[in-house]
Parts: sequence; structure tokens; C-alpha cells
Amino acid sequence: MLQLILTPIKSLIGFGKAEMLENLDEKRGALELLMEHAAKGKEYDPMPEKMLERVGVIKIELDSYTVKQNIHPEKKIRNFWDLYC
Repeated sequence: MLQLILTPIKSLIGFGKAEMLENLDEKRGALELLMEHAAKGKEYDPMPEKMLERVGVIKIELDSYTVKQNIHPEKKIRNFWDLYC
């Protein structure tokens, strides 16, 4: 008996402008948004200024994007962003 195995596919392809942030306040703001999302309500230590000076943060302003998903019909979701949250 032949079985078809489907691999779930989730992708987002974006087009726009990317730039490295140099301003420490902009870096801190972007990293805090990521930490708030990743920590899911838990507390986290503030980022030391020395770390902000060394870390690279890329700001991406999207002009357009395409979203695709191919998931088993029983596991499909309504909101694409739920895939990454």
C-alpha cells in the first residue's frame, strides 16, 4: 500500500529595506519587544549598555510579504501569526 507523507510547510517571504540599528535606544526598544514576546509575562533582566553596544540589531521595513502554509487539514489554523507565537 502506497502512503503519502505530507510535510507541514510554513513560510513568510518579505520584501523591503533592512538596516543595522546603531542607536542604543532603538536597539533596546527592539530587543525589549522580542524579550516581552519570548518571556510570555515572566520577568527578565535589563540589558546592560555594554551588551547593546556589541549586539547587532537589524530593522526591516516591509514593503510587501507573502505567507504560505501547507498543514494537515485537521491541524490548520486560522491566524498565520499563531504559527510563530
